[in-house]
Amino acid sequence: MKVSLASQIAAVQNVVAGRSPFTRDQQLLQQEHLRAALETLRWVKANEAVLRSTRKAAIGGRL
Repeated sequence: MKVSLASQIAAVQNVVAGRSPFTRDQQLLQQEHLRAALETLRWVKANEAVLRSTRKAAIGGRL
């Protein structure tokens, strides 16, 4: 299942703010979104050099 970046951010924000889901279904959904956020962050880390160089090129006006 694809989880939107907005949902991933919301799940992380909820945990940081100390809010927790009330129902078991909400807990499972939040857990799924947090797993997706972790996967996204791992991908960003693995592609950090490419992302930085692309950003640098964009800022330099070369993209």
